[in-house]
Amino acid sequence: KLPMGQRPAVIKLVSADLPRTATRKIQRKACKKILERIVEATPQKARGGNVAEPVAEAVAHVANIAVSKIKPDTNLREDLNFDSLMAVELASALSGIGNANPDPDELARCETVADLVELIGARIDQAQIEVAEADAEAEKVVIPLPVAAPLKSALGSLQEGIYGRGLRAKVYGRSNIPANRPTIVVSNHCSHLDMGLVKYSLGSYGKKLVGLAAK
Repeated sequence: KLPMGQRPAVIKLVSADLPRTATRKIQRKACKKILERIVEATPQKARGGNVAEPVAEAVAHVANIAVSKIKPDTNLREDLNFDSLMAVELASALSGIGNANPDPDELARCETVADLVELIGARIDQAQIEVAEADAEAEKVVIPLPVAAPLKSALGSLQEGIYGRGLRAKVYGRSNIPANRPTIVVSNHCSHLDMGLVKYSLGSYGKKLVGLAAK
């Protein structure tokens, strides 16, 4: 129970069956102990590096055994008697490791500690990708179309002048461009002039050219 006007700091939705008496009443003291264990197991900050050690520590804490007894081939259900409530507790314990935030249903499909390590590693990689994409999206400068269109046209004219009249580039085989389908154009990338030269060489087909990668 919370004092009047006070809000809970953390809310967790649990789909697993809670401890009950023989008459199907909720055992409040048992539920309180489970909640205290979940709060205690939840990391205060993410830990980077090798995830095997923090995963083993989380499993040992939930199973209430020494971390030295946790091995990669330790079976969660057969060796540690993990049930659905322990899976919820373990999800909280693993949530702060690199912002993995695993779902209890995902954990329930893991048979061994090695499976857990693989899952948490994959979730951390995905979280890092999402953060990087969000940062890139936030930093992206969007130029309004009324401004971008004239700039793009001016740049195209400038490139035509540089490659056509300035460098006097000669293009052979433009008739072979499959203009009725998407095409991947690969150059040997001798210099930073390649992108503009390829675009110039493709003529009107090169107006929609997009750079994918360079090495």
